[in-house]
Amino acid sequence: MRSRSISRRPGKVGSAVLSALVLGAGLVAPTFVALDGAGTAAHALPPGPGTRGQPAAPVALFHEDFENAPDSGPSTDLVDYVSAPDGYQYTADGEWEDPVASCNGFVLSGGNDLTGLCGDSASSQGGLRNLTDVLGQVNGSDPKANSAVAAYTSGRSYAPDQVQFATDGEVIPLPAANRFVTFSVNAAATSCWAAHPEMRFSVLAGGVETPISGGGINPCTDPRAEVVAPTQQPDSPVYYGGEFASDGSFLTSGSPVGIVMRNGSGATAGNDGAFDDIRLLDVTPQLDKAFSPKRVPVGGVSTLTFTVTNTAELAAKDGWQFTDTLPDGLVVADDANVGGTCDATTTATAGGNAVTITGGKLDAGDVSCTITVDVTSDAPRGADAPSKTFENCAANIDGVVGLDLPGCASVEFYSEPKLTLQKTSDAVAPGKPGDIVTYEVTATNSGTGDYTAEHPAIVTDDLTGVLDDAAYQSDATSDRGAVTFTDPKLRWSGALPVGESVTIRYSVELGAEGDLLVRNVAFAGEPTDKTPKCDDPTDSPTPCDAVEFPVKLTPMLVIDKTSDQADGARVGDTVHYTVKVTNVGDGPYTGGDPAAFVDDMTGVLDDADYNGDATVTDGSLTYSEPKLIWNGPLAAGEYVELRYSVTLHDGGDQSVRNVAFTGLPTDQTPECADPATSDVPCDVVKYPVKPTPVVPGVPAKPAAAGLASTGVSLGVWAGIGGGILAVGLLLTLRRVRRA
Repeated sequence: MRSRSISRRPGKVGSAVLSALVLGAGLVAPTFVALDGAGTAAHALPPGPGTRGQPAAPVALFHEDFENAPDSGPSTDLVDYVSAPDGYQYTADGEWEDPVASCNGFVLSGGNDLTGLCGDSASSQGGLRNLTDVLGQVNGSDPKANSAVAAYTSGRSYAPDQVQFATDGEVIPLPAANRFVTFSVNAAATSCWAAHPEMRFSVLAGGVETPISGGGINPCTDPRAEVVAPTQQPDSPVYYGGEFASDGSFLTSGSPVGIVMRNGSGATAGNDGAFDDIRLLDVTPQLDKAFSPKRVPVGGVSTLTFTVTNTAELAAKDGWQFTDTLPDGLVVADDANVGGTCDATTTATAGGNAVTITGGKLDAGDVSCTITVDVTSDAPRGADAPSKTFENCAANIDGVVGLDLPGCASVEFYSEPKLTLQKTSDAVAPGKPGDIVTYEVTATNSGTGDYTAEHPAIVTDDLTGVLDDAAYQSDATSDRGAVTFTDPKLRWSGALPVGESVTIRYSVELGAEGDLLVRNVAFAGEPTDKTPKCDDPTDSPTPCDAVEFPVKLTPMLVIDKTSDQADGARVGDTVHYTVKVTNVGDGPYTGGDPAAFVDDMTGVLDDADYNGDATVTDGSLTYSEPKLIWNGPLAAGEYVELRYSVTLHDGGDQSVRNVAFTGLPTDQTPECADPATSDVPCDVVKYPVKPTPVVPGVPAKPAAAGLASTGVSLGVWAGIGGGILAVGLLLTLRRVRRA
């Protein structure tokens, strides 16, 4: 395959400008692009707080570009090269430092004279120049003048994992402890049909090599590599080049470190490559924090989110930690609700002021992760300033390991008064007309701020659903401040400190009009506000409470029983009775629930005969000796009259008494000694029966029905005997006088 220009593999991103990002603050680095695990471009920003979720560019702690070697004349052996300006020197193992026999260990550019090297093989020497040319294109320098360490391996096979490049000891100083570092390198390879170079970086610290990545960097197969055609020999076989960062990192102690790069391959058939721009990068992730929401009522909850954002190379970072001590007055909520996406251990005690994160880990390819915890505050309160802002900054972070400190985040807690309403009444449900019902409305400031004279609490009691069934008694009072009434609403307003209450009292008298449902609502707000339905006070957006009860219109009977006889009734008389039953209640008797009364003639029929002539003005009337029974509907204020008669006769106890009472035929007849105090509405008529007098010459009245006739009545014979006795007595007196 031949190519005259740089072409990217589908779906992969090249590495041309990482060097510009990491060489220092003076360099502009706007174009580096790294890929996150999902294949989405993550644009690197300058390091610093406030870039949550947007990876920043790494910072170079060490950069070797091998440009302190001449571009003409003989090439420079790696072990003889001295960097500028720091004077670092480098080593390699065995064949990797042999430019003559093994064709390795050169620091060269396209202009160097390679006579006598690599067995004077023109193809090998051309291959070396092409490798430095490709790396010049990768790092954006002059391909003909770019210097690099190149190898075009030859000779017998080498032992694998020999050092191909290393600093001469632990010579690279570090600015601080507890920082993550990793490596990047510009590398190129050719002869990929044969063996491939496998570059493996380690940190040398305390005499110990710590590998930074699991696999070696192999430009032949790495998806970050690009196909690059040498400018001097564009028709050469395929070359691959790119910029490669390790996928792991090392947490430093702050002591100087060294760099070791081993080649995992020892093959000499292939294994042709070059490297340039070796960097030790500070890739410490950025810690940021934010509150949401940023404005919260006192006692409410704001979520504090910590975001750990990886650097642009997206290497793994394992072992970061920190403790955030919250500002005074800000504490972990009772339900801390710890969450987030970070692989870390979070300790946050309810009511405490510290959030501690340990064992934090970012996997290779992770762009960022989050840790969340809910916080709250009970300040400000009462007469304090209505709001308080808590600022959480870098100074609140301690025990930090492996993270850059955040900027400030703030949250505002504000106090606000709040009314809680409770409405009660002494109504006995169902109410009835004439009842006096007393209401109480208690409003409590259950908020965190005071109601003041300038910003008062307002309570409205809407009597719209009351006044169709009742009359307001104009007696509203409160235990603080005044209550006004503008039909149909009562209104109270005034100052109300936190935790204090006001109680409003008033009464109404129930009537018999309206819809017979008495319901009113007390709520917080102006009288012009729409009265809330308040079906569920706990779910109402407006503080409210309601009282509701029905009014029952109760029917009630009174009975008035009369007759056309009094003390003069005699045997043989016909007596007429009238029973008037009136519904004096406020509700009707209906067909389903009718009125009923009984006229009990038990105390009549021993002295009289019922004439079977009962009539009634309405309803149903039956006779079941000795009782007349009536039932039927009867509207409020209406009455029904029962009329009937009896004829008096001899043979009874000569005392006529009967009772009319409300009830059913099976009900016991009340004594009705005093209708005014009887438990059952009733009335009674009673009178004696006198015998019929005998007048001479006047025929006697016939005997009462049912009695046998015996001729002249006993009364007639008594009259005759009395006359004879009177005449005898008169004659005797006359004889006495004469004597």
